[in-house]
Amino acid sequence: MIQLIYKATFLLLIFVIAAIPSGSIKGVPLDLMLVSLCGIFWLLMLLKKKFRLKKVNVLFFTIYVVTTAVSLLISVINGFYNTFLQEYMLILSPVVILCLYRSEYVRGISIVKSIILGSLCYSLFKILMVFQIAQGNISFEDFTNLSKTLFGVSFITMLIDPTYKIIRIYYVSDFIVAITPLLIFSSSFKNVKKVYKFSLLTVFLVSIYIAYSRYLIIIYVFAVFFVFIKNFNKISKVYKTCLFIIGLFILFIFKDNILIIFETFFNRFLSDDNASSDIVRVNQVDMLLNILSSHLLFGTGIGGYDNQFLRSSTELFSYELQWLALMFKMGLVLFIVLITSIVGFLITNIKFNIESTFFIVLIFSVGIFNPYLQSLIFGVVLLSILVLYSNERKDNLN
Repeated sequence: MIQLIYKATFLLLIFVIAAIPSGSIKGVPLDLMLVSLCGIFWLLMLLKKKFRLKKVNVLFFTIYVVTTAVSLLISVINGFYNTFLQEYMLILSPVVILCLYRSEYVRGISIVKSIILGSLCYSLFKILMVFQIAQGNISFEDFTNLSKTLFGVSFITMLIDPTYKIIRIYYVSDFIVAITPLLIFSSSFKNVKKVYKFSLLTVFLVSIYIAYSRYLIIIYVFAVFFVFIKNFNKISKVYKTCLFIIGLFILFIFKDNILIIFETFFNRFLSDDNASSDIVRVNQVDMLLNILSSHLLFGTGIGGYDNQFLRSSTELFSYELQWLALMFKMGLVLFIVLITSIVGFLITNIKFNIESTFFIVLIFSVGIFNPYLQSLIFGVVLLSILVLYSNERKDNLN
């Protein structure tokens, strides 16, 4: 009975993280509540010896926790009393998702379906809001107030296309949407009709377009590319011909609209409007390297920040260049130990090939551009990689 409750709670947790931008509705922290419940059931199963912990994973987890705890103490010594605990909880959050996952009771197929369903709900909400704003049914201010009231967050927004009044709606949750092509064409969806798969791909493509993030566009494009290469020989000639004819028809009928859409895509990479955000990142490099040079061995401690360069009024420690920020907070010694524990876990649990290696590197590179590493969302992304490329045959969905 405990196993069934644990399974339902864990899958609901994954769905909530994928579907609800902040994990909260009307101020109720559903994600934290589900993490706590899932943790209780996990502990009860462990005490009743319903599963065994993998010793090598326990070792890597212990190294990770101890290393971050030492950095936590350094942060207290350096006087970052108002931020050290907040960042410590965030840096543990992705690890918590991986620790709570027990493949004996939660199948990878169920996880994939929960992520797809959650991402679909999130994407449809975004598309609906963009459509309503473009049609003039609701104002941009109404949408902003709705997101703050409902989720307690403000989406990153801007005008993408003035002709059709398409606005950008972007949140960290889009990181999960970017990897959905890999999940849709995994073995868990092998019995799903191709028309449904391509419908999902289309919805998620529109969602990524609305997110208007260079990094996420790259992930989605590469995910579709790998899926296409792997499944090309499995698609019948008749189906390929039909897709080709339909594609030409759509291009002919909507050629003007499609050209505008492609232009906005390319503008996201080539436009001068990118300069302001890129300059901020360049300035961060200089600032973070200066701090690192002053705290080279053991850093400032988790929660550390520079009063002269703050990127968030609520998370003073948050910087886009998250790997470099972690380096100055932990110092070279603790940072190397932390990276060793992460790499060790990946080598132990994942079957490495060209595809898995490529996407692992691509996903972890997010810390070079955006502060996604310290979140439950990143934990779900890592869990997706784990179930897709597990070195245990019964769990591998690839």
